[in-house]
Amino acid sequence: MKKIMLLGLISFLWADFSANVLVSANSGSHNKMPDIIVDGNGTIHVVWINNDDNKNLFYANSSDHGNLFSTPIQINTVSGHVSDIMYSGPKIAEFGGILHAIWADSRHGYDETNIYYSQSTDGGTTWTEETPIGDVSSFNLYPEITTSEAGKIHVIYFQYNRRFLRFEHIYHIASSDTGQTFSDDEVVNNYSGAIPCECCPADILILNDGTKMVGFRNDDSDVRDMFASFSGDNDTEWGSLTRMSFDQFIIDYCPSSGPGMSRLNENVALSYMVAVNNIPKVYLKVSHDDAVAFGDSILADPNAAVDVRQDHPYTAITNGNWIHMIWEDQRGGNDIYYGGMNVSSSALSNIQVLNDDGQDVTQRAPRMDDDDSFVYIVWEDYRSDQNIYFTTNYDPDAGITDDIRPSEFKIHGLYPNPFNSNLTIDFRLESPSEIELAVIDISGREVEHHSLGNYVSGNHSISWNGKNYSAGVYFIQLISGNSVQTRKVLYLK
Repeated sequence: MKKIMLLGLISFLWADFSANVLVSANSGSHNKMPDIIVDGNGTIHVVWINNDDNKNLFYANSSDHGNLFSTPIQINTVSGHVSDIMYSGPKIAEFGGILHAIWADSRHGYDETNIYYSQSTDGGTTWTEETPIGDVSSFNLYPEITTSEAGKIHVIYFQYNRRFLRFEHIYHIASSDTGQTFSDDEVVNNYSGAIPCECCPADILILNDGTKMVGFRNDDSDVRDMFASFSGDNDTEWGSLTRMSFDQFIIDYCPSSGPGMSRLNENVALSYMVAVNNIPKVYLKVSHDDAVAFGDSILADPNAAVDVRQDHPYTAITNGNWIHMIWEDQRGGNDIYYGGMNVSSSALSNIQVLNDDGQDVTQRAPRMDDDDSFVYIVWEDYRSDQNIYFTTNYDPDAGITDDIRPSEFKIHGLYPNPFNSNLTIDFRLESPSEIELAVIDISGREVEHHSLGNYVSGNHSISWNGKNYSAGVYFIQLISGNSVQTRKVLYLK
């Protein structure tokens, strides 16, 4: 059988992903809740919590698109108190070469947990001593951070009554001087009759016209749909409460899951979880007018079985108006899944599992950023201890003919994925062509190659059975003349 260099295989793929890379090497065996940002020079920056002995905030970066990450360093100077309650993890942002990290920290006692801030001006080599930026009289969690195109830093967090730990507000603060000072707290949930879900993280987005948008899960008599509140670029008052989802999601306990939002120009993507017959599923909504109105909810993967649980989605939008969505998915264990589509589409395609461990272990808490062309993803992974792993669809040879763009020949879906018997492969031809099928294992070895004959234009389905092979990651190739489509699948026995 032929031996194919896997690097060469992956290099021409636009929407398929690299082998997983360990980010948290040499930082201990209990790492969790990562966040990621890619700066203007293409350097990838990752923060996460290490919980080996005490809870601390760690950082690493990569200047080669994630092939190799730096030795992790600790950011917080007062050790042992970084909060890891629910999904209240650290966050990172960047503008103009300055990195900004925020996290919840209980160094003065649990009921005095506050939001702390540190920055780096030398690419993450050194960090300033952290300072509290949240309300010092409250118990504070769930920080989120972003920067505007003018370099203004925006932070939101949840504020609770310290005595009873009862939720009171989502607060917004901002800095116009690169983090030297922050503004007074502004109440985001400036409305009555309901409150944001008190343990479901919110998200903040700066819209195309500079308006600040905070998306959150509401709680109105246990109806927990997605809402947003808005504030003008230079305004300090929040209002224009807008309902974004209409699922009537009724649940009498906290789902611990908020929205994931992203924007490119006036296109806004909103991802969220809602239970269908008590099974959590993830959905996508798209706005083409800077979040004035959103289209219908799009179920991430209609081919997933009804009992498959999905949660904690996140989105990015890259050049060409391509939406990328990731989420936790339990169809083959506890995996991280990906799907993509153009903003003008009504269904995600190229749905695939991102973690390549081939084991029935937990992966959770995915986060994603982009460099305008490609996406970069991290998550918490239990394949060996508890570590932070990374993947990307970066392709140094990408051009305008890459696979995610419309072509004469395209794979539309592989399912189920992971699979344990027959894999169905859906594809479309714009003109008649002879089709070949190749199957390649994780080492780059071609284990099967078949000529399937001539197919007319239109939609087609074929199947492949992996019963003769060991469990693991395989690459499915369909060949039509000079065009090759490749997708990654996970085979479970």
